[in-house]
Parts: sequence; C-alpha cells; structure tokens
Amino acid sequence: VLQFELSSTVVMTPFIAKSITHADVSEIYLQFRMKNMDMGVQRYRLVNDGNGLWRSEVVLPVCSLGRSDWIATLEVKYQDTWWRGEFDFEAVGN
Repeated sequence: VLQFELSSTVVMTPFIAKSITHADVSEIYLQFRMKNMDMGVQRYRLVNDGNGLWRSEVVLPVCSLGRSDWIATLEVKYQDTWWRGEFDFEAVGN
C-alpha cells in the first residue's frame, strides 16, 4: 500500500510532496511536467524520513502563458521493480 500527497501547490512557493508506505520501497522519485509545454526538468528524489514516510520540498516554476495544469509522475522502486503512476493536478498562481 502506497499513499501519495501534495500539500498546497502554489507556483514559486516551496511545498512538500510526501508518500507513506510500509512496503519494501528503496527509492521514490517525483517528476512534474505540463502537456505540450517545456517547463524544464522538474524531478525530485523523495527522502525516507523513517517509519515509511518519504518527502521532498518542491518548487514549481511559473508558466509564461499563465497555465497551471500539471502532471505529476511518481516512480517507486519496490523490491527490484520500478512502478510508475501519473496524476493530473492544478497549481495555484502566485
């Protein structure tokens, strides 16, 4: 079982991405992108804080066209296999 959460996502303001699991997970990465828009590399490694809590501080850039539609890709290494899931979300403008 894996739980994933983004706190309030405001562009250009640090926020916390976190995942909670007690499974045999060794690595978790989180990448952000916009569909049909190059926003540069927005990839973060979540750090295991212990007790199954993984987290990273994230900052999303401002889109020059004012868009706020993001796709978060969560990559999890469980035992020897990588699992991947994508989630759409809206960031709040600054």
